[in-house]
Amino acid sequence: MFFLTALMSLSWATTPEEVVSAWAVFNAGAELPLPKMTEPQLDRLLEGKLVKYREVGAEDEPQRVVGMQIVPMDRSRIWAAARAEDVDYDGAIFWAVAGAPEGRERWYEWIDIPFPFADRHFVLDVWDNDALAKSSDNRVWEHPWAIAKGVLPQTQEAAARGEIEGVSPAVYRKSVEVNINNGAWVAIALSPDETLLVFHAQSVVGGAIPDKLIADFVMMSMGKVFKGLTARASNCEEWFKPGKLVGPGGELVTLRETQ
Repeated sequence: MFFLTALMSLSWATTPEEVVSAWAVFNAGAELPLPKMTEPQLDRLLEGKLVKYREVGAEDEPQRVVGMQIVPMDRSRIWAAARAEDVDYDGAIFWAVAGAPEGRERWYEWIDIPFPFADRHFVLDVWDNDALAKSSDNRVWEHPWAIAKGVLPQTQEAAARGEIEGVSPAVYRKSVEVNINNGAWVAIALSPDETLLVFHAQSVVGGAIPDKLIADFVMMSMGKVFKGLTARASNCEEWFKPGKLVGPGGELVTLRETQ
């Protein structure tokens, strides 16, 4: 309700120049930089709209899908919602994998793919871009992820022992490995009450499923993703546990009271 009420009375304190400047700071230190913002995109952002587009690279490179929106909330709430651990993602199972590099988490992920396609699975490394947070005076937070190459075979024994709840040894054997999956959540503090929220992803699931079909699905789902996140952010007080979430740069994330 808070988010909807705020959208009905938008009055952005942030100027177009400030948004462009913040975007340049992000790209200067991002693990996964994005194209320079266009004028139409900037106009839509300043109207409070969700901007989504595809980044098309080389002919053999999968499309990257990007969504971004200026949200009338403090960044601490947005970040808490984006990093919430108890979110139920339909058709997905996560299992923590040991041995991640220092400063990273490593997760096995299994995805239920509708028949007649085979299910997919992979291992991701996820981390915070601490260097970017520090170089931007803690203004820009980036939480990237990427395939942990060569790690998936290490999870087979765990599946055989029944340690990955919901993924039996038979299901594991029939699942297809995903070799490309990367992206990031980005939260840029434009003002105490305005956050530029960005989500982007690139994936190839292989088999008979075209890359473009995956991009189409992510594009169609973007509105639901952003609405779900802002809804969680609006009621952080009901579920957020202070003292547990560390943001980029190493500081504990604490909720700022809404005005």
